[in-house]
Amino acid sequence: MPYALDLLHTLRQSGLKLSIITNGRTEGQASVLEQLGLLPLIDDVLISEEVGISKPDPRIYTLALERLGVSAAETWFVGDSPKNDVWGPQQVGIRAAFLPTGHALNGETPDAVLRDLRDVLRLGGLPALA
Repeated sequence: MPYALDLLHTLRQSGLKLSIITNGRTEGQASVLEQLGLLPLIDDVLISEEVGISKPDPRIYTLALERLGVSAAETWFVGDSPKNDVWGPQQVGIRAAFLPTGHALNGETPDAVLRDLRDVLRLGGLPALA
């Protein structure tokens, strides 16, 4: 995805805690994350098979908050699935930024709509990032 690695480097340098929540089989998802070079840039990864909970079940977002030691109010969730990445995190008070990549919103109301990943740097509540 365009800008993903640069964005993660910038967010990492700012001191933000970063997590990935993904549905799928542990072996396959872990391999993809490793191949993409994302693991050194992330504090935690929750893979649905491994934790026994799948998006959009609110418990997976609560688990992510607990593992990072952050509150929902200070957290943004960024994703492209209306149900999994907007509705799900909002159920536990996490703000959701929707990145349209082909999945249409179906009644979900994101807190922000991104043009591309660079727009993450403009989300409210994040520290000023250069």
